[in-house]
Amino acid sequence: MVEKGKFDLKKLLDMFPRISEKPLGKPNLSGIEAEFKTLASGEEEFSIKHFEILKDVNHRYWRFLDWWSIPDLDEKDIDKLKTYFNFPRPDTETMVKGVCRISKNIEVCSCLLRFVDPIKYGILSPPVENLLNIIGKTNSEK
Repeated sequence: MVEKGKFDLKKLLDMFPRISEKPLGKPNLSGIEAEFKTLASGEEEFSIKHFEILKDVNHRYWRFLDWWSIPDLDEKDIDKLKTYFNFPRPDTETMVKGVCRISKNIEVCSCLLRFVDPIKYGILSPPVENLLNIIGKTNSEK
């Protein structure tokens, strides 16, 4: 039983696939995780390919571009992102601040981090921020 005034989002985790199917197009997050596996393990360097996987224009995994947009990145931006996603990885605060600075928003940043390390990170979006009452002056504070 949930205490009055308390909400435990984790208790709804089993409902996520059914609830999210209509607006997200039956997301297959484990499919994206599989695509990121070599980056997550350090066997592969970060590249523009990882943004292409996130965009998923063929909707194999989800409808990312229906909800978020990825800024145009040049080679310099990709090289900076490599320093965050390649081993050894910096501490969480440095990583979040750096990836947010380059990706221009917390949603894209959190998506990248979530697929690089699904145990440590989750996807942050405005509905989740509102539901959990997340407050921060900057993206990285959130």
